[in-house]
Amino acid sequence: MKSIVPATATLLLWCVLVLCAEGSSSAQTGQRDAGWTPQVPEGDTFHLVKFETVPEGAAVFLDGKQVCARTPCSKNVSAGAHKLSIRLERHGQHDEDLSFSKSGTFAVTLEPRFGWLTVVTEAGLNVFVDGIAKGKAPLRKIEAAEGKRSVTAAGPCHYAETVSVDVERGREQAVKIAAAAIEGALNVTAVDEGGNAADAEVWVDGKKIGTAPGVFKVSVCAKEMQLRHRRAVLTRALKPVEKEVTRIDATIPAAAPGAELLAAGVTHNCAGLAGGIVKCWGERYGAAADEAARPGAVVSIAAGWSFTCAALKSGGVKCWGYNDSGQLGDGTKTNFAEPTQVRDLTSVVSVSAGHKHACAVTAGGGVFCWGDNSAGQLAAAKDADIQICRLNSPCSQIPVPVSGLPGASAVAAGGEHTCALLKDGTARCWGANSYGQLGDGGTARSSAPVQVKGLSSAVAIAAGMYHSCAVISDGTVQCWGLNDFARLGVPHKERKGKARPDRKSDAADKPKPEVCTAKGMQYPCSRAPVAVSGLTDVRSVSAGVDHTCALVADGTVRCWGKATDGRIGDGGTAVWSPPAAVKAEKVLAVSAGGVHTCALMRDGSVMCWGKDDHGVLGNGKKNGPDTCTVETDAERSTFTCAKQPVWVKGVGGR
Repeated sequence: MKSIVPATATLLLWCVLVLCAEGSSSAQTGQRDAGWTPQVPEGDTFHLVKFETVPEGAAVFLDGKQVCARTPCSKNVSAGAHKLSIRLERHGQHDEDLSFSKSGTFAVTLEPRFGWLTVVTEAGLNVFVDGIAKGKAPLRKIEAAEGKRSVTAAGPCHYAETVSVDVERGREQAVKIAAAAIEGALNVTAVDEGGNAADAEVWVDGKKIGTAPGVFKVSVCAKEMQLRHRRAVLTRALKPVEKEVTRIDATIPAAAPGAELLAAGVTHNCAGLAGGIVKCWGERYGAAADEAARPGAVVSIAAGWSFTCAALKSGGVKCWGYNDSGQLGDGTKTNFAEPTQVRDLTSVVSVSAGHKHACAVTAGGGVFCWGDNSAGQLAAAKDADIQICRLNSPCSQIPVPVSGLPGASAVAAGGEHTCALLKDGTARCWGANSYGQLGDGGTARSSAPVQVKGLSSAVAIAAGMYHSCAVISDGTVQCWGLNDFARLGVPHKERKGKARPDRKSDAADKPKPEVCTAKGMQYPCSRAPVAVSGLTDVRSVSAGVDHTCALVADGTVRCWGKATDGRIGDGGTAVWSPPAAVKAEKVLAVSAGGVHTCALMRDGSVMCWGKDDHGVLGNGKKNGPDTCTVETDAERSTFTCAKQPVWVKGVGGR
């Protein structure tokens, strides 16, 4: 059957075919024109521009309109010519006609319209520029607008002084101002208790200004005057009046007795004074020296852990304090606050106290020890001499003789070991030896004296917690035992921290320190004496817990070892320190304690430095003058300390 298509349908089909063909042709034309670039109207092209100025903080204007409040900044800027203006207060304005043709950075330095003034005047004075306060001197690089400026220095103790300065743009200049002090005067005379004229030194606010009698100018801000005469000190408050003379007639009190002997313990210190008086400070005694005992005329004094012993001129020994290990030597374990007689001792010339034991030397060269014997530090030859004290630990509550010593001249009791200096210049030690502190070349403890290896011509000896030292006749020092924190004076690398960079050690020229194993850990040590570098003309040595100090013939002191808490006394707190000069002079004796050190001065006064633990500084204050910080793997602790010596209050007129 035939199909018939209407004419109208034929026309529609023809139209569809024609349109499709035209669409296909258009698509093919688009592919051929793929490289076509659109035409952007002029002024519609932008570039990213970063504006930078020296100094920063300038405002940026384009064609009179602000586009940035503060440089540095980045903005889209249209291509073409622009009028640029950059403005910053107190600086020259930068104007420029330019055209941006690409992205980038536009940088400019703005010229200042001011200069800088460095004011040189007395520290603490208030400084003003054109009447505007700028702070307290010393001040550097104060900004001042160019031109003539007035600079003033003034203070409550000084008259205002003003100078005129021509400030030049961009230039730094110094301005010297000598402000005159507002002064009064003191007319000082002094007599002693007998009414005799006294040539007393006049000190004002810690500075000596002359010797009485006399008239002395002083600042109206002076607070305190001291008159010092033969160790006696009279202190008076001051309120000077401008251009007036204040009359002071003073009677100097009798001089306070000065110290003659000194001993630093673990947490306390004691000083022996004339008349058989012993003053102590620290744990159980307070933060200033106070009378602790009157044992009688004393020739030697020693401080251990919470106990003290004194060798008497009569030849006996008295001790007081804790007695849990028989360290008082009176035959009991009873604590005594007052001196108690050590049994069975005569003709004693010196005494030494360790951690919980003590030893004495007799005029005949014999050595006797008593107290804790847990490591054999008493060298008791007879088992019958030993009792049981605290925690089932062996001890002797009375002195026992040390055998095997052919004539001792000195004894030093350490932590758990003891050393004796013999009259022939050699030394023998006994007790604990885990770190080589006996100096015999090994680490085995010994309950009998063993020879210190290679030591000869020694003239003084000291025992610390885990190390020992001796002074040689040529003025040098040798040490042995634990060398953690370089307490032997032999540099080594610590696990944390380094020696101070301003101190170059000669470690490269020395043999590498040995290593000792104790309680499963390794520590630097020396099992035999090694020389401490950099020391000459030494007269005595003292060993503490982690540090050592030596007294030099000129009255100065050198300390080395752990320094984090200021116990070295040179003003620093490095992890460890090689021998360093203590900030003190005219020293008669030095004693290293637990975490501190003390020195007896030639005038009978005492100074201490280190950690302010239990009041061991003795300066009469709750806190030390400095702050020290110690960091370990587990924590960081901050505490008060004295990085250099402070005066002990209550001794020698202080």
